[in-house]
Amino acid sequence: MPDPAEAEGAPSALSPSDIVEALKTLNLTADTRPHVVVLRRKSGTLISVGKLEKDFQLHGIAVWVNATGVTLLDAKGKYEPERGPAEAYGLTGSAARVLDLLAELGRNYLARLEEVDTELAGLEQKPLEVPLTDVLRLKRRVAMIRAEVGRALAAVAEVEGAQLAESLPGLAKSLPATKEELLRLRELSSSTQTSLTDLLLMKQADQSNKLAQMANQLGQVSNRIAELANVSNIRMLGLSYVMLILAVVSTIILFPNTAATILGMPSATDVPGLLVVFVLVVTALVPLLWFLSQRWIRDLFRSMARYEARVEEGMKGLKEHVATPDPPTEVED
Repeated sequence: MPDPAEAEGAPSALSPSDIVEALKTLNLTADTRPHVVVLRRKSGTLISVGKLEKDFQLHGIAVWVNATGVTLLDAKGKYEPERGPAEAYGLTGSAARVLDLLAELGRNYLARLEEVDTELAGLEQKPLEVPLTDVLRLKRRVAMIRAEVGRALAAVAEVEGAQLAESLPGLAKSLPATKEELLRLRELSSSTQTSLTDLLLMKQADQSNKLAQMANQLGQVSNRIAELANVSNIRMLGLSYVMLILAVVSTIILFPNTAATILGMPSATDVPGLLVVFVLVVTALVPLLWFLSQRWIRDLFRSMARYEARVEEGMKGLKEHVATPDPPTEVED
């Protein structure tokens, strides 16, 4: 997994000639900071840590321990840390510089973490309006802080060990307070990461709610379309019933109407009236009786009440067919 500082595009902290020589002694190149905090070789030990500037660019610092002594280095050469607790512990020389360096790192990480917390407090005022990019940016910065705190703790574990006791006399006894401060910073950074994660989850829940609302609206539109389709189907069914009945009636009437048309011609004036009546009655009754003798015609008429009930039942659930009470009218005096 890449170092968070490298993910932010931080420059290499190991570029001056003395650091290059130190890395060459360890058979390493100087184009990037080692992922391992402590590198031990027969020629010496290299401990790489780093400060975070206000723009969260990495300021790498190396502690080079060899037979000639202890040297603090950065990209500009030898590094002198700010004066810190070393004087209170009565430390001098290399041990004092290393303790002041570790204390300076703790103050630096705390300052950066406070900047993140301040910005986070502002974002939490309107959590649902926060751009996702701002939250992710803060998460990357907290990850950088935590990673550098972890490197500093690894450096503390190394310098308080027995291997460097001769090069850094008295330092191990002065480290507990600085170590506790770094451990507290690690816990604070974890708490800040949790807050940022909660903010992301809140935004995710808000987006999920919006998607659910859109899905509900889509469902309502779909239901309305289904209602309209149901209305159309019911109307078409009713129209089909009406057209079928009209077709049956028209067919029955067609026969006596045709006979009446023929008998009404001038050439049929000599036909006796009784015969005319008989023909009309026969042409009216015979088709009617034939149609009524058909099973599907009888089933159709027997089912008309059921069809009408189904149509009426389907109409009850439709908004446009629900009877709305008339508004009350005002009675004039």
